[in-house]
Amino acid sequence: MKKKILLILLVLAVIFITFIIVAYLNKPLILRKVKTVFLEQIQSYTGRTAAIGKIDYNFLKGVIINDLEITGKSTDDKATFLLIKELAFNPVIFPFILKKNILVPSINISGLNADIVRLKDGDWNFSDIVKTFNSKPQTKSNFSFTILKVKIADSQVQFQDNSLASPFSKKLKDINLTLKPYLPTGAKFDLKVNIEDADSKVALSGKINFLSKQASAVINLDNLLIHEYLAYFGDIPFDIKDGKLSAKLACDYNNELLHLEGSNSIYGINVTQDNLEIKSDLSSKLEIDYDFKNQEKPLNYEALIDISNAKASGVPYLKEIDELNGKLKLSLDKLIFDEASGKSLWGPLVLSGSLENFQNPELDVKINSNIDLTKLKEVFGLKDMEFEGNSDTELTVKGPLSSPVNLDFKGHANISKAKFNTSYLPEAINDIQTAIDFDKNKISWRDLKANFQQVLYTSNGSLENFLKPYVKLALSSNKLNLESEFGITNKTVNIAKLAGAFFNSKFDIKGDVDISNTNNLLLDLLCNGDIDLADLGNINKNIKDALDKIKLSGIINTQATLNGGLKDYTNWKLSLNGTSKAISIYGLKINNAILNYSQANSPIANVELIGNPYTGELAIKNQFDLSKADMPFIIKMDLNGVDISLLKNDTPIKEKEISGKFFGNASLKGSYNDIKNSLNGFGNIHIEEGNLWQLEMLKGLGQFLLIPEFQKINFKEAEGDFVIENNKVSTEDFLLSSDPLNILLEGDIDFGGNINFKATAQVAEGLIKSPTDLQGIFTSILSQSTNAITIKLTGTVKDPKYKIIPIPGQIFKKAKDFIFEEILP
Repeated sequence: MKKKILLILLVLAVIFITFIIVAYLNKPLILRKVKTVFLEQIQSYTGRTAAIGKIDYNFLKGVIINDLEITGKSTDDKATFLLIKELAFNPVIFPFILKKNILVPSINISGLNADIVRLKDGDWNFSDIVKTFNSKPQTKSNFSFTILKVKIADSQVQFQDNSLASPFSKKLKDINLTLKPYLPTGAKFDLKVNIEDADSKVALSGKINFLSKQASAVINLDNLLIHEYLAYFGDIPFDIKDGKLSAKLACDYNNELLHLEGSNSIYGINVTQDNLEIKSDLSSKLEIDYDFKNQEKPLNYEALIDISNAKASGVPYLKEIDELNGKLKLSLDKLIFDEASGKSLWGPLVLSGSLENFQNPELDVKINSNIDLTKLKEVFGLKDMEFEGNSDTELTVKGPLSSPVNLDFKGHANISKAKFNTSYLPEAINDIQTAIDFDKNKISWRDLKANFQQVLYTSNGSLENFLKPYVKLALSSNKLNLESEFGITNKTVNIAKLAGAFFNSKFDIKGDVDISNTNNLLLDLLCNGDIDLADLGNINKNIKDALDKIKLSGIINTQATLNGGLKDYTNWKLSLNGTSKAISIYGLKINNAILNYSQANSPIANVELIGNPYTGELAIKNQFDLSKADMPFIIKMDLNGVDISLLKNDTPIKEKEISGKFFGNASLKGSYNDIKNSLNGFGNIHIEEGNLWQLEMLKGLGQFLLIPEFQKINFKEAEGDFVIENNKVSTEDFLLSSDPLNILLEGDIDFGGNINFKATAQVAEGLIKSPTDLQGIFTSILSQSTNAITIKLTGTVKDPKYKIIPIPGQIFKKAKDFIFEEILP
């Protein structure tokens, strides 16, 4: 019982003594003395002017210092360096005083406002305080202090860094710091800070050694606006306009070297460099070193970055890349990316490579893409061209990103099912497939296959120097085989070589093609070749129809010059000179032929042909109009000494025993598109030394007249004029002459071989002998009565029909006398 009473009395005594101490300490005289001591100590250890608003003592809080202010560095600097609204601590004296130690469980600071400035020379605006503090002699105190915790709440710091090229300034607010010192010179801390004018937060927890100036911490960053801290990344050559950073980092600071390591996420970052712009969300693992002693290159970092849903615009030749995802490795002056995938104007793509030297970025990238060829027109401004199809493409690009024209690139493409069209082609080139290799100065293709106008073509070749292109190519099909070399300068194609074969024709072309008007290319060409006349029709359908009808054939060695628009062939200036061992028209041969074709900037074409048909001579002048759909023509022709016995071998009557020398001339006109129905004209035929009785029409006539010696008759001459019109050849005076027999033919033969002639035969006396039947008797009567017989010829050339034209009444008496006197004596 007595012990309890003593304990109560002891507690009451302590309380009483405490109240006495509090009352004593709150006396103005005491407080002023304490205030003076504090100010002297603060000013002594900081070397700065200091002021205190007031000091109180509270039983619970202990010593309370209000409005503690420390001024700037110089004595005339009245600016506030540090202002503390309230600083409170409650020392525990008993029983620690017995060991000459005073325990301070907690120092509580609230309303701290500080201006922290890093100067241009890298020093701090509180460096002098540190120097002054460190310069104080180490004196042994009779008492020591043990502080268990320092707590700062509701505080703010205005931070400014003038050591950077562009001064950096930030206001940190809502600062809450808990500092727990540990022996001998360290402390643990827990700091939370909000950044004014941004939804940004910073939290740090770690420890610091004040003596060795070492620190370690875990840093949590939330929504830091990246572009506001770019000054600490050095003079980077690109701008970061947007982007919020959240990160968790392990931090170590030792000997003025800051090391950070951890992970972060960035949302909505926007990076621009010249015309290039990248927008993205990304996450990364990173390591950062910042050396405060190295003023030239203080920063070094490395990050492994995952990018997602990025968008890049202004990319050379790609314009934009959307939905870009991949992994990047970023270091101080290098960015490495591996299999980043995205979608571009061309189609889906995969990128691998690097970007070095951010001051003047050097690109080294490999791009794999399935390219949509329809985009070629848009990207390269090919207004007059259309593309379709896809290309599996691999492209490597190297060089300065700031100068796309100086980029080096090379690649490979596999094109399939492509289509190309342009205004100067009659129709599109389809089903294109090929393998292409290309670089900055050259493109080459191999095993190209394409379908043009339902013809399959194959090609190999190359194009060098895109500014002044020079092309080498080989092109082949079932119709055409060629090799060519040509350059393109100032919209002119300079053809150094264009040689090959078109069907059975061989050609070698040189010259220029003006392509300034792609709708009608302007030609200036020199051509040499061995031209198969049958191939001419494959150039133009109208010409083909006409040539097919006249059955033109033969090989001509030619030299030609051509000037004019490709499509405007009716106004070409064309000169062609050719020679041939033999050509054929309508199946009839002309040996030693010389052919001249001329067209003088007009649709009127002139053709001259001379030669030796069947040991004779031929001269033809032909003029026709290319501007008219029916291609009207005029022909003048002369024939001399054509051997009929040779000519017949190239006709359906080659088995007949006919002969003679043929002479003739003709003036004809018509249209090549319908020769049969349009041909008309006139001419003359003359035959010498003829033997024509094997012709069905004449042979049948001899048999009809029962002239046994018909086949032995040698016509010395056959001559007559003829007219061609209405699908017929007609004559009124075609005369076959010999000593025993003359025959005059009047009538016509149409183009189908149908005949309608009146043949008047004048028979020499004694030619008809020993008639044995009625027809022979009648023929003998006629020949003796008039010396002439008139026969009507109808039917066809191959199957003629004969009919004697009725005789006049006055010759019946001679017929009676002949019968009864000669036949029935």
